[in-house]
Amino acid sequence: MRTAITAALLLLATPALADDELIGASDAPLHELEPHYSAAALKFISMTLPAHPENPFWFGPGALTEFPIWHGLLEVEFAAALLVGEHGWEVPVDVILKVPYHFNHFWDVFAGVGPMVAWNAHGAGYGAIATVGGYAWNEGNVGLLLELDYTFLSHATEEAHGVEAAVGVALRY
Repeated sequence: MRTAITAALLLLATPALADDELIGASDAPLHELEPHYSAAALKFISMTLPAHPENPFWFGPGALTEFPIWHGLLEVEFAAALLVGEHGWEVPVDVILKVPYHFNHFWDVFAGVGPMVAWNAHGAGYGAIATVGGYAWNEGNVGLLLELDYTFLSHATEEAHGVEAAVGVALRY
C-alpha cells in the first residue's frame, strides 16, 4: 500500500518528466528509484509551552544528522539543541525514527517519533517528541529544512508540553 501511495505521489510531483522517465517505465523496484542519502542540518528553533501558566517562549540553535535504516522506509535522526528563554536554559537531545517520503530530487517530507532527554538547571528530564517536516533541495545537495514538533518532557519539578517550529539549512551526503 505504501509503495502504491509513494508511486502515485511521485508521479504527481514530477509532471515535467517525459513518459520514458516515469517510475512505471522502469524495471527497477520503487525503493531503488528513491533517493538514498544521509542528511545533516543546522536549524533555528522557537518553542512555546502553551499549557504552562506563564506560557514561556524559548529559542536557540540546533543541529541534526539522519541516516537511512531501511532504504526509503525508515530513517533515524539524532538531534540536539541549546534553547534559552526568560526562565533559563535547556539542552534537549532526541533520537527520532522517521518515515520519509522522497517525492523527487527536490522535495522530501517526513513524520516521526522518538524519545528525548533534556538537561536544565534542575537536572535531567525525560520525554518524547513527535515531528513532521520536510526538505526543499536545490539542484545540488543544499536545502531548506522546515519542521514542526510536539514535545512532552517530565522533569523532577514539573511536566511540560511544547510546540516547536524550526527552520534551517541542510546538506545531504
